[in-house]
Amino acid sequence: MRFNKLVPEFDVSDIKNSLDFYVKILGFKIEYERKQDKFAFLSLNGSQIMIQQSSKWKTGKLEYPYGRGINFQIEVKDIKKILDSLKKHNWPLKYGLEENSYKVSNKNVKCKEFLVQDPDGILIGPTWPVTTLATLVGAGAGFLLGRAIGKSNAQNENENRIGYFEQYAKEYDQVNGIPVDSNEGLAFQLNQIYETERKTRELESNLKRA
Repeated sequence: MRFNKLVPEFDVSDIKNSLDFYVKILGFKIEYERKQDKFAFLSLNGSQIMIQQSSKWKTGKLEYPYGRGINFQIEVKDIKKILDSLKKHNWPLKYGLEENSYKVSNKNVKCKEFLVQDPDGILIGPTWPVTTLATLVGAGAGFLLGRAIGKSNAQNENENRIGYFEQYAKEYDQVNGIPVDSNEGLAFQLNQIYETERKTRELESNLKRA
């Protein structure tokens, strides 16, 4: 396991309640624990947090809700699965699922997100980047176009991105019930591009053997 450059540590009132929430409901993985210290290091889809009951790192009296003024956004692969789990455990949402658009430099980035409070009131914001699909479709299409017209520069440029495109496409195929909603057509294009690329490579391989 590689540690992220920034890993938030939450002081919690009850380590068992917090582990039940983060692991059993949200789907975090326990990377390691120091049970004698009531401490756990958790991860989810590349995000990392630490939780500890009554740590010594206090700056004042802790009162519910903890973490006032903080919202921890966590990018996840399957936001619907988390929502379903929260519903199953009758855990209330602070704000329900929304699709929002944010200005980043000169373009808009869309994501699906909601907010939920952990047992101590800390705001956790699972988010799923809608824009990523569009970006990947563009990358995949550019790769195929570059190959089709035989422009080496276009091919070289897009081959740098196709590895990530394929990796995400495979992950996308493996995620059950991902909420595509208005992106159903986009998801179809993604799968079509991935399948076309697979067949193209298979054909090239057969021609080399012929």
